[in-house]
This record gives sequence, structure tokens and C-alpha cells, in this order.
Amino acid sequence: MGVLSSDECHALNLLKQVNTISARIPGSQASKIFIRNEIQSYFSEFGLPHIYFTMNPSVTHNPVFQVMVGDEAVDLTTRFPFLVPSHEQALRLVSDPVAAADFFEFCVSTVFEYLFGWDYTVH
Repeated sequence: MGVLSSDECHALNLLKQVNTISARIPGSQASKIFIRNEIQSYFSEFGLPHIYFTMNPSVTHNPVFQVMVGDEAVDLTTRFPFLVPSHEQALRLVSDPVAAADFFEFCVSTVFEYLFGWDYTVH
């Protein structure tokens, strides 16, 4: 490859600056690369993890979330509680994204506390 022209050097410098700034924007390609590099640095420091765990709780069709957004008709004591139609569940999700974040926090903390035995009272 030959020597870069002045314009090509300026273009590469601009791309470097854009990637540096966009690394702090959640969901951007640069942020994904930043996080991937951060995870890889943990591997070099602590070694590879022995267990990988992926958890992705579905908010829309979950009866617990429907109760969290105020649906008192959901009976959580039954195995398959009656839920409102899917489009209404989706509307509840869109109307209260904070409740969705609270539900996710609830699911993750519950799994860590009861499945893995994590004690949240110890700081």
C-alpha cells in the first residue's frame, strides 16, 4: 500500500475522532467495540470464565410484568394465568418503559439471589 494523501490522512483522523466520541453512545458500533475490548481485558486479568450465563427475560408476555404495570386481574397463583391480548400487553410496555427496566432489574436480582445465592445485603 502506498503513502496516504493529505485528504486520506484527514479522513482517517476524522473517523478516529468520531469513533472516540461514539464509543460513549449506547448501542453504537464503537460502543460495542469498546465493551468487547473491556471484556477481553478482564479475560487477560482474571482468565476465562468457567461458566457463561445468558438471561433475556421477555417483558411483554410475562404475567409478573403485567402485575407490575397494574393489571390486578392476573392471578399469579395459577400455572397459566389469563393475560390480556398481546397488543394490549405491548401498549403497556410502551407506555411505561421504566416499569420494563424495573422488571428487568427484578428478574436479574431474583435470579442472582435465589439461583446463585448472591446476598445483596452485604456491601
